[in-house]
Amino acid sequence: MNVKRIYPKRGLHFWPLLLLLVAFVACKKGPAGSQGEEYDGSATDSTKARLQRVHDYLDWNDKTDEFFAKFGHIADLPDNTGSIYETINGQTVKIYNTMDYKFCSDTSMAGQYPPTVNPSLWRQSYLNQLSGLFELIPNTIYQIRGFDLANMSIVRDGRGDWIVIDPLGSPGTAKAGIDLFNSEFKKRHGG
Repeated sequence: MNVKRIYPKRGLHFWPLLLLLVAFVACKKGPAGSQGEEYDGSATDSTKARLQRVHDYLDWNDKTDEFFAKFGHIADLPDNTGSIYETINGQTVKIYNTMDYKFCSDTSMAGQYPPTVNPSLWRQSYLNQLSGLFELIPNTIYQIRGFDLANMSIVRDGRGDWIVIDPLGSPGTAKAGIDLFNSEFKKRHGG
C-alpha cells in the first residue's frame, strides 16, 4: 500500500506556526461585531444570552460533583502558602502555586461567575482547583491533586509495595506530592 504525503516533511513546522499566528491575530480583533473598537472585557448581549441559557440549564442545588471532588481529602501542603519550590541550577525557584487558582471560589457552586465565562466551566474550574492529598480507599489508594496539571495516584499492591502512577510534570511538584504523602501516611499509620 502506498501512502502519499500531503505536505513536505521539511515544511511540517511551518503550518502550526501559521495557524497560531492567524489565531493570535483573530483574537486581537475583539468580539464579532465590534467593528474595530477596543474590547473592554464586558460580555456582548449575545454572549450574555447564551451563558444565561447554560446557567438556567444547570441544577445549582445538585452538589454531587462537589462531594466527589472533595471526597477523601485528608491534607493540604503543610506551609499553607500553596507554593511548591524546586532547585534549578543551584537556585530555589517557585514552580507552582496552588493559590494562583483560588480565584474561582466556592461561590461558583452557587451560580456566581463572571459575565464572560461559561458558568459550567467556571464551576469545573473551582472543582479542579481543590488540591491536596486524598485517600480514596483507606490504606490502599491515594491521590495528589492540584499540584500540577496532572494528578498523581499512589496505589498499594497486594504485597504491600507502593506503585506511583503519573508522577506529575516536574521533579519539584512530584517531590512535594510524595513528601506530603509520606508525612501524612507516617502520621496516620506509623510508617
